[in-house]
Amino acid sequence: TDGDCLSDGVEDANQNGQRDEGELDPLGRDSDGDGISDGLEDTSCDGQVDQGETDPLSVDSDQDGLADGLEDRNQNGQVDPRETDPRLADSDQDGLEDGVEDANQNGRVDVGETDTLNADSDNDTIPDGVEDLDQDGVRDDGEMDPLDQDSDADGIPDGLEDRNRNGRYDPPGQGEELTGETDPLDDDTDGDGLIDGLDEDLNGNGQVDQSETNPRVADADNQSG
Repeated sequence: TDGDCLSDGVEDANQNGQRDEGELDPLGRDSDGDGISDGLEDTSCDGQVDQGETDPLSVDSDQDGLADGLEDRNQNGQVDPRETDPRLADSDQDGLEDGVEDANQNGRVDVGETDTLNADSDNDTIPDGVEDLDQDGVRDDGEMDPLDQDSDADGIPDGLEDRNRNGRYDPPGQGEELTGETDPLDDDTDGDGLIDGLDEDLNGNGQVDQSETNPRVADADNQSG
């Protein structure tokens, strides 16, 4: 009756002529009111939510805080370029759900938000969900800033300081005095009064080059380039 590709008998599953809980509306093309036609959500037109389909009875199929029709902007039932996936809570697979990254849930990347379609919003080689350790969309104490390549403003990008990209500072072990990590949340890792990048690793490349001192150890006399 409503021209959405699902027969009335499929939408009215128990065929009692009434719309009961859990049934689609045979008189309305968009049963859940998310902006996407039932037939584009249930593409097999069988009344079941199959793999690769959104749920025509749920405004937010992946429960990420963004309505299906907001993620599928042109509401054609496909994931087109620059659209998030209404079937996947974390479209860019960075560890942050789409609705956490798009905090105001308007379908755009606004100031102060990470990008739902870019796993590394600040391009520092550390995924957003690793920098935001508890993945709540808020920068808490002890977390790097997924919107700033250099969280401690010491002149060395976070990805060069946190070499293993685990979101934490791992102090250099024995034999790692020249190659270990500096602290991406402390501009003076060794506490010698010199800023890691601005005073010691002058070119900010994460290495101890000629004429540079070592930001990993306070007494760099024997660890300078």
